[in-house]
Amino acid sequence: MTELRTHGVESQSVQATEYATMLGGGEALLAVCEYAFDRFGISRFRRDKPAYDLLMNQLQWEQIREILQRILLMHDLEAAVQFHEERFMRSLTNSCTEDAPEIGGADPGLPHGWFTVLEAAYERLVDVDGLCRIYAYYIIMGVDAEELLKLNEYSPVPFFFNHYVEKLHDLAGERWPEFVQRIENLYDKYRSDPMFHSRNRQYEALLIQERHGAAAIQYCSRRCKDWYDEALVSDLFAVMAEYDLGKAADLLLHPLHDADSKLMRDNTPEGAQHVVNLLRRAGISTNGALVRQEAERLMRMYRHREHLKSLLKNLIKELPQEMN
Repeated sequence: MTELRTHGVESQSVQATEYATMLGGGEALLAVCEYAFDRFGISRFRRDKPAYDLLMNQLQWEQIREILQRILLMHDLEAAVQFHEERFMRSLTNSCTEDAPEIGGADPGLPHGWFTVLEAAYERLVDVDGLCRIYAYYIIMGVDAEELLKLNEYSPVPFFFNHYVEKLHDLAGERWPEFVQRIENLYDKYRSDPMFHSRNRQYEALLIQERHGAAAIQYCSRRCKDWYDEALVSDLFAVMAEYDLGKAADLLLHPLHDADSKLMRDNTPEGAQHVVNLLRRAGISTNGALVRQEAERLMRMYRHREHLKSLLKNLIKELPQEMN
């Protein structure tokens, strides 16, 4: 049961199946209804009419879809992504001026602002193509951990990083491979510059689910070119290793090749154990050959770090006998 909050009337219980049986699970419709009833209130509640039809009838939902598609350019996925990036770059440029206005965020009461309203219209009108486009758009835009918390705060359904990946997969059917390729192409074209865009956990979830190692290597290589992200490489290592073990191992062990890296400057027992853990993980995939080579190199370079040398010697002993 899902409660819709109302002002001036007793809260009414709406069966979850009223929304769950709709396209996309009625997720956006439920969010819009809760927002409207909570924010503006309603003066009546009819038991013979679904909650979403208290807001607008079908013709009005069609008009909303037409208006928002025009404003957000959501008639075409690439046009919408390009439009967002152009606005984003303009806002960055304007923010550098002395008299730059404060940039206000969207109304926090909806998970994706106006996009949630458009998504609700797609659900109400059973617009499969429109809903697929908006799910793909969400994946390309991505959310970080902080944004995910906000989504979970303002949405009546729980969000995870693979949320829209699964929804698009279920809805796209035979067109799924086409959407995957389009998402990867548009992300690479518009959103891959780490100077302007942070990690995209939804895009990463797509790469992991589809086991797209080549795209994962390209994604990690770009993001780690100027600022190494160990957590990112660790999360995608298995997928990358399936495609190109050598490149995946190079990315995973990159901090060990930089004497000025935070890891190699950490001359503590914890730091030494961290080094060994990285080598051990690489060894699971490389059968130990690379591990022995790296361990011996580190023992030569850091011959005065007795604790590190001890751990590395023990690690070499763990390798298969033929490696020793």
